[in-house]
Amino acid sequence: MDKYFVIDVGGTDTKYGVLNQDADILEKGVTKTRSDQGLDGFLEFIKELYEEHGADTKGIAISMPGVIDEENGFCHTGGYLTFNQNQPFASLLSKKCNTKVHINNDGKCVALAEYWKGALKGCRNGLVMVLGSGIGGGIIIDGKVLRGQHFFAGELSYLCTNIKDYKNHQSMFGVGCSSVSMINKIKAAKNIEDENFDGYQAFELIHEGDEQAVAVFEEVTKSLALELYNLQVLLDMEVVAIGGGISRQPILIETIKKNWDHILEELPYHKYSSYMPQAEVKACEFTSDANLVGALYSYLNQYKQMK
Repeated sequence: MDKYFVIDVGGTDTKYGVLNQDADILEKGVTKTRSDQGLDGFLEFIKELYEEHGADTKGIAISMPGVIDEENGFCHTGGYLTFNQNQPFASLLSKKCNTKVHINNDGKCVALAEYWKGALKGCRNGLVMVLGSGIGGGIIIDGKVLRGQHFFAGELSYLCTNIKDYKNHQSMFGVGCSSVSMINKIKAAKNIEDENFDGYQAFELIHEGDEQAVAVFEEVTKSLALELYNLQVLLDMEVVAIGGGISRQPILIETIKKNWDHILEELPYHKYSSYMPQAEVKACEFTSDANLVGALYSYLNQYKQMK
């Protein structure tokens, strides 16, 4: 069976692996992302990984940040890899490594992984929302990832949640409703100065019923539920899969569902019609390997190698 070298480029770490066509991971590892030496240094970094771990594979598939035209391998933006802006990254790396290269946006790769073998399997229309330092996303419509005219579809962090204060950074969905934002709001509410305070400790407070932590949690999950309602009106989804580390907490999914129900019950339209379809909300099935699996799926589709 053919093997592929797959890379997930993160802001701090880069994960890599050798996967077969069924997405079985035959080898994997992690290293620090080399992003401080510009485009040439980054291309050399990927080449070194490929030569050491993937030289006997059929090609390279990469999940990376930025607004990406995956069909042409072009980065319109690079996210935190700012040197990738307006670069034909796939062709540059292909020439350097003398092999096929395919790239796609990291949020879209997570959605493709869940569609292929995870929470969206068998679903024609769905959404993946990844809660982290921002809010990543990928939209599946009629069994395909939605790219948009400008390859911007699914960039959920850019949604504005407060028209009365849209200039405020906290009015951006990816800032005000991310998991990092929730943790920081709990720290502020509790006057916690510990720099190592994290999501696990935040959820300990929530599970203990701490009044201030629960108030922040309710505020954030109501905002998440409201945006899911808005997205449901636009997309009419079957399933919404929530990802990110905090999605492992069952109370998160339960509370988003509860707040979505409350929103529907209280909407003015509800008194005229009770028909307001909801998507099923569940946690993503993949955790750390989602981007690897999704990048492989995208590669196989690009080169028409899906079984």
